[in-house]
Amino acid sequence: MKQLFSQRCWFAMLLAIATATGFERWGLAQNEAQQLRDIMQRLDTLQQRYQAAVSELEVIRKTPFGGDSRHVIALTNQIEQLQKQGNYGAAVAPSRELVAIAERVLGANHPTVAATLNNLAVTYKELGNFSEAIPLYQRSLAIREKARGATHPEVATSLNNLANLYTDQGNYGEALPLYQRALAIREQTLGKNHPDVGLSVHNLAVMYHLQGSLATALPLYQRSLGLLEPALGQEHPLVATVLNNLAELYRAQGNYGAALPLYQRSLAIREKVLGTDHPDVATSLNNLAELYRVQGNYGAALPLYQRSIALRQRTLGGEHPYLALSLANLAKATGPKEPSMRL
Repeated sequence: MKQLFSQRCWFAMLLAIATATGFERWGLAQNEAQQLRDIMQRLDTLQQRYQAAVSELEVIRKTPFGGDSRHVIALTNQIEQLQKQGNYGAAVAPSRELVAIAERVLGANHPTVAATLNNLAVTYKELGNFSEAIPLYQRSLAIREKARGATHPEVATSLNNLANLYTDQGNYGEALPLYQRALAIREQTLGKNHPDVGLSVHNLAVMYHLQGSLATALPLYQRSLGLLEPALGQEHPLVATVLNNLAELYRAQGNYGAALPLYQRSLAIREKVLGTDHPDVATSLNNLAELYRVQGNYGAALPLYQRSIALRQRTLGGEHPYLALSLANLAKATGPKEPSMRL
């Protein structure tokens, strides 16, 4: 996986330099440049992350573990704090230990084991380690379907998380039926105005957005925001996520006036609620910088790119694909400005 990160990082940097220096005029880099944009958009799309993991940790905390209960509570508190900080690498070891304890104490097919597996899968997904995350999500889903029934809300959570991962991979054919099934379960069991319904609607919007179906995605984003904001509050991190992605859609449509205040509000929420050193703040900085770049406002874009790069390098490491995204965008902003050569 480390080698994969390194290859993706160099791929992104080289293609960005090719785009910025005008290699497109020879037709040499057009397909690669479009592929880069698609990859970067997928990498930068945010999903449920910390909030979903906390939900799983609450399930674990409420489960009796006998003589291991105190240690389990300590582990869940440690994992929650690390995930809140965006320090997913440090969260792997305690998350793996949590799975081992749950399997030993409760048995391999207990519903709480599914929660520990899902929590570990989220951690691997945030590190970009999809090969580790997929079987964990699949096993969690199988346990829940057997133990809870096919229409239980916990089954919807597993379906949603697995679909998120497939979407990040660009495997939309696998993701769509999972998203649709999760949404149907949540609407049926929780009601159409529940915030989890808003989350499912948001994730459908993201998938259509990434496929370029902006007209389909827009009302889904708007419905999601209308469900999540009243339920969770105007400064909730999930609200910031929807605002960010809705802004991304407006930017893709060229509606920069609509995008700017959404980016700014998303950034402000994340800085206030998550802290200025959180990886999601780096995403907001990068995206706001991209808006300024496409408008030709390089003076406003450059310091935001630089802050995003420093933050991602510090929190995610030097070979993470999200860092490659910021480096690629900085290359576009600092290379020769020849708009007529752009795709």
